[in-house]
Amino acid sequence: MDTSNRIVSVVDDELDITRLFRDALSNSIDDASVVTFNDPIIALEHYAKNKQSYALVIADMRMPAIDGLELLKKVKKLNPKVRTILISAYEFQKSRISKLSQRWNHKFLYRKASKNQYITSNSNR
Repeated sequence: MDTSNRIVSVVDDELDITRLFRDALSNSIDDASVVTFNDPIIALEHYAKNKQSYALVIADMRMPAIDGLELLKKVKKLNPKVRTILISAYEFQKSRISKLSQRWNHKFLYRKASKNQYITSNSNR
């Protein structure tokens, strides 16, 4: 895969969260394009058209239309080699997350801070 065409995608129905991730990742990753989506259906369509270029898909657990777990299952069916991270601001039982992570080979990131905390911490920089 040509590294100049690699794609990292962030899918979250909250615009502030996708902007935060885009800004943080764009400043940290030189060899990939960071794309964000607030609609998981549109994200899946983009992924299907560009699946060989994707390096990573980060998706929020709770979204309308398709939840993050279902989205990442579909992503993995199209390209099992892509890396995936499921994020959530909600607490889940550790045993449930462990089972999901093992079964679908996803990483899980608990997003503890609220979007206001993210905005406050970023505005202090």
